[in-house]
Amino acid sequence: MSDRAKLGFMRESNCRCPLCGNIIKSRIESVRTIDISNLYRRVYKKDIGYIWKSVERLEYVFCQKCGLRFFDPIISGDDDFYNILLKDEWYYLHEGKTEYDYSCKFIEEDDRVLDIGAGRGAFRHYLSEKNYYQGLDLSSKAIELAKKDGANVLPIPIEEFSEENKERFDVVSIFQVIEHISSLDKFMCSAIDCIVKGGLLIVATPDNDGFIKYVSNFCLNLPPHHTLHWNERSLRSMAEKYNLEVVDVYREPVSSVHKQWWYNTMSMTYLNRLLRRDFRMIDYRFTYKIVRLAAKILAQFYKLSGEHKKSFGQSIIMVCRKPDV
Repeated sequence: MSDRAKLGFMRESNCRCPLCGNIIKSRIESVRTIDISNLYRRVYKKDIGYIWKSVERLEYVFCQKCGLRFFDPIISGDDDFYNILLKDEWYYLHEGKTEYDYSCKFIEEDDRVLDIGAGRGAFRHYLSEKNYYQGLDLSSKAIELAKKDGANVLPIPIEEFSEENKERFDVVSIFQVIEHISSLDKFMCSAIDCIVKGGLLIVATPDNDGFIKYVSNFCLNLPPHHTLHWNERSLRSMAEKYNLEVVDVYREPVSSVHKQWWYNTMSMTYLNRLLRRDFRMIDYRFTYKIVRLAAKILAQFYKLSGEHKKSFGQSIIMVCRKPDV
């Protein structure tokens, strides 16, 4: 059970888990869609209100059976929404992701690789020239960038692609995608259909048992961007559901890029507990600004401890094998 659930923040709800189908009768937190829209307006200077289609609240719930946390109803972003995010270059242009280096250890030189949610196809640069690489992505901007970079990325959904490509790939990678999916079962079944018997599925997703679960006003970890919140338990539950053997699970350490963010977040968490302030995913209270400023000051001293080296970072990666029979 999540920390907030243990603290008594579970309230009445009624929905079905998109992973295991368990009926969930309680929620952790209720989030107003107008507050999410205001957050995006402040950060990206764009209006995403059209996405909600009269839905006023999203319930953040926790499935005690499989460990998945998610927002109900599940409302994902469309192509226009992701083009808004592309105003920040890093969204598709950044490389050097932990999952790229880590995954290469499991990929043989002549493996055929299918990269679902490939963006501009950056992962292909980490593979051998002998690897056949096929990327899929639904963002028109990502496809445009991939073409400029000479990457083999198609604008085809995996559900359609799998119909004519069953058991054609030795490795299927799904990097930073499953947290966005609205129709999880169909997506996963289609992806697994593309893997040869005995082949590998490699999944990377934000680790919501890591420090990011303590970050308020983090719009990229909220709908319509992230609708499903995964951790090691829920990933293992997913492997079990689809009859996959877990080969390895790797929880990324705190990266140098996220080091200051980690200290700021953990200092904020400490002060919240000290002051008995409840955590809110979206926090517009006046005290938030005061505590946040104090946390930044505290973080400068906390950083001297090197404590981040003992903690986990932003992503978690799971490698699974498809049965060979």
